[in-house]
Amino acid sequence: MKLRLASIPVLAVLTCFASVYAQACAIDTTSPSASSGTTAIGTTWNWGVDTAPTTTTLVSQAGFNRTTTTNCELVQINIPIPAARNIHEVHGQISFADWSGGSTCMDGSIIGQVRDQNQNVIASFKIQQFGPSSITVPVTGTFTTPLPVTALQIQYFADECGAVTWSWSLVMS
Repeated sequence: MKLRLASIPVLAVLTCFASVYAQACAIDTTSPSASSGTTAIGTTWNWGVDTAPTTTTLVSQAGFNRTTTTNCELVQINIPIPAARNIHEVHGQISFADWSGGSTCMDGSIIGQVRDQNQNVIASFKIQQFGPSSITVPVTGTFTTPLPVTALQIQYFADECGAVTWSWSLVMS
């Protein structure tokens, strides 16, 4: 299974979706200097960026552990890039694990995006989850016009209850 890069209409739908639900959700945005942290409702996250001469590698992990009474959460993690890059293609994978079970945390969804400084989507996913499980999905995409990138942002919109972990591993060149 391959995921395609999101187009601008998909970004517009997600932005609208996130802004409508943001009124009822916790909204957490990080500072560009923080490479790990914990949000106000207990979501933990970390990231790392390696910039080689021709590639930029992004690895990130976020752990959500929401109760059934906790509102949804919109998390935006800002990531500085040491020097401007032109991205022609992206390859990698996302991994998801739902550690919960029981009758109260059997389903939910998380939407995630890696975006540039202008909110252009580089990679995205939406997974609807029913019960405990895990999956790793490959991500691959090519930009017909190179995308100039000076910063990245990871955004999650989560309404999944229970303990879940999301991981990104992307190589952009």
